[in-house]
This record gives sequence, structure tokens and C-alpha cells, in this order.
Amino acid sequence: MEKLIYSIEDVFGTYLEKEHVAYYNIPEYQRGYKWTVENASVLLSDLKNFHESLTDGEKRSNVGNGKFYCLQNITLFKNDAKNCYNVVDGQQRLTTLMILLAWLDRADLVADKLKYSIREDTHHFIQDYVLTKKIWEDPTVEAKHKDEFYIRQVAEAIAKWFDDEKDWYEANKEAFTTTVLKKTRLIVNLLGGEEEQIFANLNGGKVPLDGADLLRAVLITHSAKEKVEPVDFNEESYELYDHLYNEYRMRMGMELDEMNAWWSRKEVRTFFEQFIPDKVMKEAVGHFDYKKFPINILYMLYFSKEAQEGDAFSFRFFEYGVDKNEWIGDDNWEMYVDIKRLHEEMQEWFADKTIYHYLGYLFFRHKGKKLEEDRLTFQRVYKQWEQSVSKDEFKSWLKQQICFLLFNQEEIEENGQSLQETFINSIKKIADSDWYGRREELIDVLVLMDVCLTLQSKSMDRLPVEAFTRSNGEDIEHILSQTPNEEDRIDEDAYKRNMTFLRELEEKGKFEKEKLKEFEGEYSPEKAGKMKRELNRIGLNSIGNLVLLHESINRGYGNDSYLAKREKITQHFFGGNEKKRYIRPHTLNVFVKGHEKRDQALEKWTVDDISKNAENIAKTIEKWMTEK
Repeated sequence: MEKLIYSIEDVFGTYLEKEHVAYYNIPEYQRGYKWTVENASVLLSDLKNFHESLTDGEKRSNVGNGKFYCLQNITLFKNDAKNCYNVVDGQQRLTTLMILLAWLDRADLVADKLKYSIREDTHHFIQDYVLTKKIWEDPTVEAKHKDEFYIRQVAEAIAKWFDDEKDWYEANKEAFTTTVLKKTRLIVNLLGGEEEQIFANLNGGKVPLDGADLLRAVLITHSAKEKVEPVDFNEESYELYDHLYNEYRMRMGMELDEMNAWWSRKEVRTFFEQFIPDKVMKEAVGHFDYKKFPINILYMLYFSKEAQEGDAFSFRFFEYGVDKNEWIGDDNWEMYVDIKRLHEEMQEWFADKTIYHYLGYLFFRHKGKKLEEDRLTFQRVYKQWEQSVSKDEFKSWLKQQICFLLFNQEEIEENGQSLQETFINSIKKIADSDWYGRREELIDVLVLMDVCLTLQSKSMDRLPVEAFTRSNGEDIEHILSQTPNEEDRIDEDAYKRNMTFLRELEEKGKFEKEKLKEFEGEYSPEKAGKMKRELNRIGLNSIGNLVLLHESINRGYGNDSYLAKREKITQHFFGGNEKKRYIRPHTLNVFVKGHEKRDQALEKWTVDDISKNAENIAKTIEKWMTEK
């Protein structure tokens, strides 16, 4: 396996020597040096933390392939004409390292190894003031150009940091210098092709090495080494373990490729990206491109479950691994095993029909909302997964959260009823019921109906991921139109059925007796039209008369009669003469009257049908709520 990672000592030494290259060159298209005080302070603090994470044996060891701190990558292009490597990306890191090594009295390692050939003033300033340490003798000198300003600023920050850490540094000076030289490393990316195009791509955000690349390189190298090396290693022992070490690297590389292939599936990526907190998603932009490298979703989920308050999602989070067994010698291997286990658990969630639907419903409909305890986040759900003694207990908890979110929308109890009873009765009620005006709550219930029907069915595998929310172009459709057409208006059988329904409402005190008298007697189209307007008021905006349909289907219906709508819906579902389209399970069930007995009329949709549909929705959801 070709070597990709080199120590700082090697970058400024053997890496140049093996190709007989003299130095690194900062070419004319590069911007100037611009690291800040904060950048320098963070780097030094990270190096100190890494150094302190090493065992005493690791601190004393000079072996080159032990545990290391990765300073990410540099991208090079070989310039044969000048016998140098042009630095396409990494100028800031290399210049900062040169300043740090000068402070650590190792200027000999970097002398004449990094040249700003296009900016002679910068090159001479580095040679005359940085490598000679004069820059720290008189730090107040006014800078003559921008490069000098920022170099002086970083040099001052380095001096201040070491002054603040004076006692610690004096006790660890030699070992810390070894850590910087031998255990701090860069991923060296040597490219061919058109140099200026490569630079343009890098500066256009198309960086070849994404966070997934960096994490892969560091994870494999660190973890494999920790897995195979003995606790008390010495320089001679590495030859014995080299073969096993490379085997683990290859195996881990294959496993990561297999993971990435699974996360590359569109439905997997779409499903799990909804679980990622918005803050993490924003922090990943430009660093962890999950569309190009889908395994980044796994890394974002891992961060989401492990992060402490105040942690930011970045490559730095992964560099030291995790310590859960209170032994720092295998932290990277621990993290790799942990990430692999999370991957397998997410596969398990996705494959389980019930867990898939409950999680899809929760995260697509209610992400971030208040639960009984805490809020709906991946971290909270994963914590429950770990605490549950069985899958059934986890599923029961998920169902409990769905119920809580549904009932929480009903703030009062009526007539001593429980919130569940109040909620179910609000579905059954069709008179003066305006679910159309409660659109988000309506969609919650209609999507839950799709979930219930799918879970009850042996023939339906699962809802597509996009069905957990109202997709673009999908809207709420009245089954019985609010503006009736002629065919509906003159139907005498429907008129008689609706009269029966209105009499029942009147007997219950839910319809005015005087209005009912207006419809008594012989049927007429005028009476039918007036009745339809009353029906609008008492039931057409109830949940029993509403479904979700894509607007491309809605537009073709207009105010068609129920029979015409039914025929077109079934054509869309089965194909037929129309283009086949996805029809939601509950919507299809309504239009084929799947809840009705076979002898019921399929041609018309009346207020009686609206009432029966509402009852069926309530019955289906109530059964789902109560069954174990």
C-alpha cells in the first residue's frame, strides 16, 4: 500500500530526498500567508493535548509508525524545471510549521526548504528573521508587507502560548519536540494534470480530500496500529507486526468501502440525513460532503450521538478517537469499532419494518419537537435504543412518542375524557369540523394512516422515504368537491342517503330542524344544490373528506364526480391508459372504499361515506394505539 502520511521531519527531509527535489515552492497564483493568532493557539493546544494522550512508552519512542497527530493534507505538483514541488494547497500549514520549528530551535530542518519565489521580500524575511529567531527579539517592528504582518502575528502568538505553558514546556521540552517532529503528520497528496486547474478546483470548493478522505486515512492508520501492536512495544517488534498491520489496513479499507456503498443508496441517504441536527449539517458544509461521500452521514450521526455541549462538527473531533474503556492506548480502534457498530445498527433500523416507519414518521414530521422528556433528536433516540432491553421495548417507546406528539396538539380534556379519547373523537366528528384549516395536524394524521395501513399489510413492504412528509407538489384534496358539478347535484339516490344522514344529525341536536324542513318532500335539482352547500358546512372539511394527492393528479380532476375521480386514481395506481403514479395507501383505500363491504355503492361519495371514512380513520389509529 502506497504511503500517504509523513511526519513533519520526513516532509522536510526524506520526502524531498527520495525524489531528489530541493524544496517546496509557493507559486505565483497563491495568496499570501494569513493564519491568525487563534489558528496558531488552537494548533499548539491540540498538539499539547495529543502529547498528553500518549503513554510514557509512546512519548519515549522514536518509531515512525506509531500513534500520531494529523495536521490534515498538503497538495503538491512536481515542477521538474525548477526541481521543486509547487504547493498547490497547504501553504498556510507549511509556513506555520516553519515558524514553530524555528521557535523549537530546529530551523536547520527547514532552512531553504520552503521558498516564496514570487514574493522575494517574504522569502528574505523568513530567512533573515524567522529562521534566525530575530523575530522574537524585537516583535514590535512594524511590518513592511502583509505576509510579514501575519507571520509576526503568529510568531507572537507562539511565543505567548509557550510563555503561558512555561512550566509544562520546561518539563516536557524534549519529548514535545519529538512529538512535533515525528508524531505530527501530513497527508501528502501528489497530483498530476494541469496545475493551475487543480488550484482553481481547490479554491472553488472542489477539494480532492474531503473529511471522509482524511478520516479514512487517519482512522485506518491509527486503528490498525493500535489493534496489532503489543502494549510494551519496541523498535524491533514492528517488523514482526508489519504484515498483520497491513492486513488490518486492507480489511478496514474494504469495510469502509462497503459501508460507503450502503450509504450511497438514495433511499438510505434521504432517510438518515433527516436525523442529522441542523447545526451539524451547517458545520459540515465545505468539509464533509455527504452527497459526494455518503459515508459522511454515518460520521455526522456518530458525532451527533457522542458530542458534548459546545462541540463543533469537524475533523478535529475524530483525531483522538474515543476512550470508553479508560485505556488511552486503543482510542482510535475503539472509535472505529464504535462507528462500525453504529453502521450495523442503522442497517438494522432501516431493515426493520416497524422501526423504519416509526422513525421515518417521527423525524420527517416532528424533528426537534418537545417530547415527554427532552426533544426529538437522534442523540435522544439512540440513547433510548441503548437503554431498551429489547427491540419491542424500543418500538413501544417510539410509538409512545408518536402518541404524545399527536395528543399534545389537544390541550384540553372534554367531559372527563382522556386526551386520547378527545383526539379520536375529533377525528370521528364531521359536523362543523375544519381539519382543512388545521393543515399540519391533518397531514400528521393522514401520514400516520399510511403508516398504519402499511404495517398492517403483508403485501406492502414499506412506504417510500418521501411519503413521510408532504412532498413538493403534493396537496390536500377534497374527495367530495366543495363546488359540486351537475352530475353530483342531480343524483336522487345520493340526495335520499344524505337526507337520512341529516335526520340523524337533527335527532342528535347537531342540525337545525327548520333547515331540515327545507329538504323534505320531492327531490329537485334546486334542493340538491342547496343541500350540497349545507353539506359543505357540516362535513366537507372534516378529515373523512380529505386526502393527500400530488397536484399533477389534482389538476386533472377539477370538480369531477367521485366516480370519475375513482377511475382516474385507479388508473394512476395500476398504470392503465394513464402514466403510473404513486398513490398513498390511505388515499387509494378511500377511492376503492377499502373499508366498505363489497355490496356498498362505489359510484358515489356522500356525507354518509365521509362519516364512515372518519370512523374508519379513528378506528384504525385507535387500534394501532392500543395494540402491543
